[in-house]
Amino acid sequence: MKTLILSSILVVSLSADYFSKDQKEILNEAYNIGKQIKTADGLSFENTLRSVAFSESSGGVYIVGDEHITKDLAKASLGVYQVRVQTAREVIKKDKFMREYFSYLLIDEKALISMLLSKSKFGALVAGSYLKMRYNYALRKGIIKPWERAISNYNGGNNNTTYINKIRKNMKLIKRNI
Repeated sequence: MKTLILSSILVVSLSADYFSKDQKEILNEAYNIGKQIKTADGLSFENTLRSVAFSESSGGVYIVGDEHITKDLAKASLGVYQVRVQTAREVIKKDKFMREYFSYLLIDEKALISMLLSKSKFGALVAGSYLKMRYNYALRKGIIKPWERAISNYNGGNNNTTYINKIRKNMKLIKRNI
């Protein structure tokens, strides 16, 4: 009986739209916020940011990552963009816009965790600002592919081709289905 029910649910969700209404809202929100975040050389992150949202949380379906450490949410990856508290703090400290509007979160860890989990727009701002910071850093250092370096840094490395390819693949998937 369980198999039949799961099969029915799968058929219904796959035969309708590729993305649910909620996923589309998150991905469109990511696109709109990403359009506004510009690097030093004018690149914006609309398609990148929505691909990160889909790659990290399936567009908001899974908002707590790192299941093995979720007993301590301050160490887990949180929200639509799977941002860690430590990373959010770094972005708030270093990005002028983020510092101006969100510096109060630097002294209130519970509020920061709550924002990452419940406010997808805040998560998009943190993720997009982080990507911009890492891109601009790579640009200043003369790294040949600053976008790839920023994406790789987002997932914790300097040359994470698996993650870069996942982001590219999901960018194409999203463009075809939204």
